[in-house]
Amino acid sequence: MAEEEAPCYDFIDPVGYDWDCTPSRKGPPISNDNFDPKILRYDSDEDEEAILHYINQLELSDGFHADKPKKRFYWTSFVVDKVTSQDCIDAAYAAVEEFNNLKGADLKFLKLLSVTSRITGGIFYFLTLQCTDERFYEAKIFITLEGARDLFMFRPAKHYPRPR
Repeated sequence: MAEEEAPCYDFIDPVGYDWDCTPSRKGPPISNDNFDPKILRYDSDEDEEAILHYINQLELSDGFHADKPKKRFYWTSFVVDKVTSQDCIDAAYAAVEEFNNLKGADLKFLKLLSVTSRITGGIFYFLTLQCTDERFYEAKIFITLEGARDLFMFRPAKHYPRPR
């Protein structure tokens, strides 16, 4: 039996034809040699390593994935959220609905796999989700405090499954 071909949607911020499934990088990973410790406050070398690890995970995944830090650091506006949070689930439904409205698609939200959010005069959600077509997608959607929404990205998942 032949595998069903994926519908050809005009994705928002599509994955390039030359993408080889490796994470995109904008520069060298952050290390002790190229980051300014005066900007970030930490209590120990262990905290410093945790901060560097967290920043690098966010950079390697375009903001979509990072392990939840063991301790709360107040230097970042990125937060790893729970996929069971109703606000995050609502954001995923909104992203799929906005994509369907913009592109005439008929995707249905199935499952939220990971969420990173950033508070910036509203909440900017970085979502990895699955739709009923059994495919995985990444979406970036901004939702204001008043409920207005703006979909910045909706594409086939570039960073899922997440490398370990």
